[in-house]
Amino acid sequence: MFRALIPLALLPAALHWWWTRSVTDTAASAVLPERHLAITQRVSFVTMLCIVTIILGAGWHAVWILPVQFVALAASIMAAAVSRNCTNRFIVASLRGCIIAPFRSALRLRSA
Repeated sequence: MFRALIPLALLPAALHWWWTRSVTDTAASAVLPERHLAITQRVSFVTMLCIVTIILGAGWHAVWILPVQFVALAASIMAAAVSRNCTNRFIVASLRGCIIAPFRSALRLRSA
């Protein structure tokens, strides 16, 4: 059962790569911050859904499946940043938005 959830762990990284490959258009640089925010929010939402699904479906196997998800997502963010020659501020903002934000949401839901 838990082996079927491994592709689900890679889904946020694949979606991040898919959605950010069109962001390199320099003609639309005026709306780049808005596009980056929209992509970050979508990836964060998908990551949160995948985390919940993996925890519910895999049980204790989530202990090793979730780090795979975060490493894949971080690698996707780094690859996108390197391909666009981005600064460290962009990388840190992307990592905060896509990886740390779902945990904040999960902690808020758990404490409520």
